[in-house]
Amino acid sequence: MSLVEVKLKLEFETGEIVTATLKKTLAPITIERLLRNSPYQTRCYYFGAKTVIYFPVYVKIGEEKGIYDLKKGDVFYWLVGESIGIALKDIRFPQRVNLIGKIDDGLEKLMNLKTGTSVKITLSEISEV
Repeated sequence: MSLVEVKLKLEFETGEIVTATLKKTLAPITIERLLRNSPYQTRCYYFGAKTVIYFPVYVKIGEEKGIYDLKKGDVFYWLVGESIGIALKDIRFPQRVNLIGKIDDGLEKLMNLKTGTSVKITLSEISEV
């Protein structure tokens, strides 16, 4: 079996849960590094006028197929911020990021969190035969 996808689960102190699917084909090195260090206990912060929510994980990862343009619901690794980020709107991010996946469920829940809300981030493998 080979790793094709990774499930990402965000569990907030408020009880909200958000899930995403990360695609290894988008950025295999980035996803492997994030998976190796999971789970993460961190806090959430907003970038700009609530265009992006991000979660510092403090894992140094280099650029891998870096992009600027993000679509609503995209999950990415922000190199400069050493963070996992989620686009809450379509945006051209000011720095290159590694696109790693897409939100499956709960995107709307991310809009109303308070800055600094505690979150547990868990990544788990999903394999296909």
